Amino acid sequence: MEAGDSEQARLIFVGLLDRYPQDAELSRLHAAAVEQGRRDGARRETMRPVALEPAPLRRHKVRDASVHQGRKPKLVLTSKTRNEIIDVEAWFRNNALDRPTWQVPTPRGESTSEVPAWIPSELDGRRIVQAMEEGDHVFALYAKTYWRGRVLLVFDAERDIVAAYDFSAWSGPEPRKDGDDRRIFWAMVREGVLFVSSGHFGYAKESGGRTGYLSALDLGTGELLWRSDPLVANANNFLYRDGYIITGYGFTAEPDFLFVVDAKTGETVTKTKLRKGPEFILEKESQVFVRTYDTDYVFDLR
Repeated sequence: MEAGDSEQARLIFVGLLDRYPQDAELSRLHAAAVEQGRRDGARRETMRPVALEPAPLRRHKVRDASVHQGRKPKLVLTSKTRNEIIDVEAWFRNNALDRPTWQVPTPRGESTSEVPAWIPSELDGRRIVQAMEEGDHVFALYAKTYWRGRVLLVFDAERDIVAAYDFSAWSGPEPRKDGDDRRIFWAMVREGVLFVSSGHFGYAKESGGRTGYLSALDLGTGELLWRSDPLVANANNFLYRDGYIITGYGFTAEPDFLFVVDAKTGETVTKTKLRKGPEFILEKESQVFVRTYDTDYVFDLR
């Protein structure tokens, strides 16, 4: 409990009480962990995220992000294989890759939640729609409708909330004709910088090409440091490598690419043509595995 993980403490005390049911001190500590967990949950679920200002709908830079850079990554194609479109789980399994997100409960209860108990299921009138662990941080997205995650909680390695931001104002001046479903796709933290990808589902022309951005913010203040060109990031996730971000964008009848973006400035460094838009971009043992709609790619990362 001193480390701030009341849920883990509760589980430990439950196990010990199974062995020593008459131990009064264990019973007291278990009760304290339960109560601390209740207080933590109540505090988190009543938290009010900080509403961010609208972001420019173009390439924009305030200042460099304070990240260290190494050598620019080079992607060298080693294999390209047509997939069966619906064999996503087999792709993860055959390549020994972990899914980058936890399964969250759907509105109709069709799925069982994998989200740890210490992450609130609701926040400020919104329900959790995405949860992921990346590096030393955990991220949870919340929305009033299932697909439009615009409120982001960021937890550090000790499971303390270090940021809570509402990105609703990033939706743009006008909604699409079929409704404004712009959302945050993915997030990560490096060296005090919060990187997020954002956009909408659908054709780029439906928003005049104003979608698929990668952005860098100061984790502590929410200040926007830079924003990339549009149409560089709508995959389910992106990678970070030595001060560079490997991301991807694509959609039906649109150009489909992997991009390497400078994490200090947001500038596009290189791009690699794909058959279809990337869905997942995962790294293992200095290789990048890219899952697209109908083709699986493997690149050596040099």
